[in-house]
Amino acid sequence: MTNDQPRDPKGTESGGRFKPRTNQEPELTLEDEEQFDVSRAEKKAIRNLDMTLEAMRFTLEKGEKLVKLGRQRFDEDWIVQDAACNIVIQLAEEAKRLPSSFRNERDEIPWHKLIAMRNIVAHEYSDVDNSTVWEVLEDNFPDVERSVFPAG
Repeated sequence: MTNDQPRDPKGTESGGRFKPRTNQEPELTLEDEEQFDVSRAEKKAIRNLDMTLEAMRFTLEKGEKLVKLGRQRFDEDWIVQDAACNIVIQLAEEAKRLPSSFRNERDEIPWHKLIAMRNIVAHEYSDVDNSTVWEVLEDNFPDVERSVFPAG
């Protein structure tokens, strides 16, 4: 290829990784693609389960340490309040990365509420009720820990 020739952005002429679609490849329907995406995401979540659980354990420990600071310190210190919000966001993000089969086996935990709480804390931070954040850390984090890490 000389400098006068237009560059092939997909790399198909030079044997690049992007190849034109041939008529021999089966067409996928939207339903097939949705099933493939869910299955692929679930497989990734299963593959990364140990790493996700390790991150969850660390986040739960951070929440426990924050609660040990006490409610008065939480109420008086905006830095502690912001840290608490961040910890809630972290746990919810980690919960989203768990395989759905793992969450379904632990249906005593309201996973959807935890994830919804994350969305409120992350996006509606001026409307966050600090009492609710404290209650999540004090009451719900131990429930998650007992469910995800029984006896240990």
